[in-house]
Amino acid sequence: MQKHPNTYFSYKTPVGAVIIAANKEGITHVIFEEAAKNRLKTGKYKTLSNAEKTLESLGATKKASALTNKAANELLEYFAKKRRIFTVPLCMQGSEFQIKVWKELEGLYYGNYCTVSQLAAQMNMPDAKRIIGSAIAKNTLAIFIPDHRIISAKFSHELTSDAPIHPISRKEKLLAFELNGLPRDKKA
Repeated sequence: MQKHPNTYFSYKTPVGAVIIAANKEGITHVIFEEAAKNRLKTGKYKTLSNAEKTLESLGATKKASALTNKAANELLEYFAKKRRIFTVPLCMQGSEFQIKVWKELEGLYYGNYCTVSQLAAQMNMPDAKRIIGSAIAKNTLAIFIPDHRIISAKFSHELTSDAPIHPISRKEKLLAFELNGLPRDKKA
């Protein structure tokens, strides 16, 4: 059973506007302006305005709540490098398998990363890379469920080489942000 959001609000962050939606149980959606092309279960949207319309079609009202404010504050602390672990309650919405994958992602701590293949092996499901990748793509709780720590094999090579990191996607930029200032494994 889907637990739709009943409230949402737009906040400013160092990486642009973000919509945070919640119900009584926890945060249900985190939608960054740059990522507004991603899907909700009800369809696609291309702008934050369309994302708001989609949330309203699910019954949500544009109004800040204690939960959306707490999530926004935790995001601001994250971007200020004062927070590595989030404490705001989350209301994951998906199939049993998707939630299992997202819970596995929660175990990827700040500054750590892996590929889908590595995650599949860690879950003892090495042949399930595609379905695991699909579950990751359906994550509606960006940053709080750290899907940005799942990287392509190409980006993995870039992170482990001595070459400068050139992130291109929002997820790669977030991971590069987390790694900035942390010691690299290669070279002393």
